[in-house]
Amino acid sequence: MKVMFSKPELQALRPQDDAYIVWDAGYPYDGSLGARVAPSGTVSIFVQYRVQGRQSKKTLHKKLNAFLHAGGSINGLRKEARDFVLAAQASGLTTTEQTQAQAVTRQERKAGARTVRDLGEEYLAFRAANAPYADGGKAAMRAIERAATVWKNTPLVELRRKDGTALMNYIVEDAIRTAEKRSMPLGKHPGHEAAKQARALLLPLLDFAADELPEIRTDIFKLWKPGTNGPRRAVMTKDERVAFFEALAEFEKPQKNRRGRRHGVSQDTADILRLTYLCSARKSDWLQAAWGDLNLERATWVRPEHKRKQGTEHMQLLTRDVISILERIRARRTANGRPPSDDDFVFPSVTKTGKRHRTSLWDAFQTITADLNAGRAVEERITPHTLRASRITEWRDEHGWSFSKIARVMGNTADMVEKVYYRPRYDVEEFRAEIEVASDADLPM
Repeated sequence: MKVMFSKPELQALRPQDDAYIVWDAGYPYDGSLGARVAPSGTVSIFVQYRVQGRQSKKTLHKKLNAFLHAGGSINGLRKEARDFVLAAQASGLTTTEQTQAQAVTRQERKAGARTVRDLGEEYLAFRAANAPYADGGKAAMRAIERAATVWKNTPLVELRRKDGTALMNYIVEDAIRTAEKRSMPLGKHPGHEAAKQARALLLPLLDFAADELPEIRTDIFKLWKPGTNGPRRAVMTKDERVAFFEALAEFEKPQKNRRGRRHGVSQDTADILRLTYLCSARKSDWLQAAWGDLNLERATWVRPEHKRKQGTEHMQLLTRDVISILERIRARRTANGRPPSDDDFVFPSVTKTGKRHRTSLWDAFQTITADLNAGRAVEERITPHTLRASRITEWRDEHGWSFSKIARVMGNTADMVEKVYYRPRYDVEEFRAEIEVASDADLPM
């Protein structure tokens, strides 16, 4: 039925057993303005209209009394209905389609409000499923945590270059504080290597996020200009190599402050560094190694793709010295009542069953190399990475191995071995004798 809407008329509507509708006889615009009376007595106001031949309706107010008590008027109600119908006709969308569009808009707004922590978790999960990090993504997680500390809850879509620069500066300052606290040597541009590493880990995250939200800027680090500390060209001589292994033997001896479990940690630390040198590996390779990766009878070590930086599986032949060290380690585990299984780490933590050995060997390495590094410039100091370069240089210069042979042992390319790791050391006097040409003395000078 139709009635002329007014406040008294609408407030006089009474509920019936079934819901019913009354229409506004005074609504002069396209469509119809109606009031639905529920059996509970609640009166709602809606407008019914047609868009491109399709009928639709929109509820304007679920409770008439609330609208009226808030100061609403009947003329205002009619104007609200007319404005909505005009907008719907202009858009060409029914109410259902508008609701769907609004839901998409809300979803887009929600996605646009996502922070580096939100998308970081999604990105790490994606990497874990498709291209897992060798270290489980610990470095990437640290970079994300640092970014969250600086950017806080700022949506990624709102980040600008100044925000990228602020993050890089924060990482530099944090790295300097950490180095000073741990008495680590500072290079010419301290902290810049840490910032560059974080940048390298965050850029793929931004690219990943920009695939979903194109408005995310992937150039936010462009204004930050990193400094380089220069290449570390240190490599141990034969005498220094002997001194290093002697320092390892001294380090693993029982000390007043290193007994029991602490002594076990010292033994493992020394063995990690021995094996790192002998196999020309990264220390992280041995930290992640499990007994199931090793076959001591066949003298092989298979490094699965998910444990390697290159992301490809590699099998390395092991020398007798390496086998001897590994058998000694296995005997030590068995004597301690923990015979290793294939799933166990070669170097497990002594305090947390199932976990690997401590991931940071810096303090121990500093103690071991204290005499070797005394008086050296930063670029010439012996570092864990120097062990790899020293072994490769030994293989090349002292044993005459070709770069391709070394590359096969390492699981790398010959070009990488030659240009990145090989650091020749010449005996000046021997080299002088090699360049002398006897016939030069016959030339008029």
